[in-house]
Amino acid sequence: MQHLQLVIEHELDGIVDDPVVVSYRSAINITGNALSSCPIVVSSSPVSLIFSKKTVPLELVKKIDLVIWEIKQNKDYQKTWVW
Repeated sequence: MQHLQLVIEHELDGIVDDPVVVSYRSAINITGNALSSCPIVVSSSPVSLIFSKKTVPLELVKKIDLVIWEIKQNKDYQKTWVW
């Protein structure tokens, strides 16, 4: 959040951040119109999900893994999201 505040205060000219996160923060008016995206892909690394073994049952994690696998098999997903 500190880097976003520095952009708003014109102390930074730009930041590299997840476009989904930036969009969310803009939607809840943390950044207002201070940020806009540019079409540069810095990384195409996958997003990881981390679950607590104390609170999330292994069976639920397996179900989530299966759903993610099924989504990745979808041709529309592959066309849009796989580079």
